[in-house]
Amino acid sequence: MSNRCCTYIYGSRSTRKCCKKLNVEIKVETQGAGAPENVLTEDDIQSADLVLIAAAKVVDFSRFEGKKLIEVSIEQTVRDAESVLKDAINNKDIS
Repeated sequence: MSNRCCTYIYGSRSTRKCCKKLNVEIKVETQGAGAPENVLTEDDIQSADLVLIAAAKVVDFSRFEGKKLIEVSIEQTVRDAESVLKDAINNKDIS
């Protein structure tokens, strides 16, 4: 089973590695001190099965209206990205 996940996330390297292991296609948008990178397009968001947000700043969720949206702390994702992704895919409460 292949899931599509759009992720607005800090710990993208470990998350990408886990996605590969779990056969999950991922798009990662990063926003830090500099300009945003890999900004998710409307097509990216619409084709996603879920949107996972792990951010230390306020995120405008209006871009993701109508999508399954999960928000977790950066710490959760960095500490155990695989469990966060598995729980998100399996609809477990991970907030």
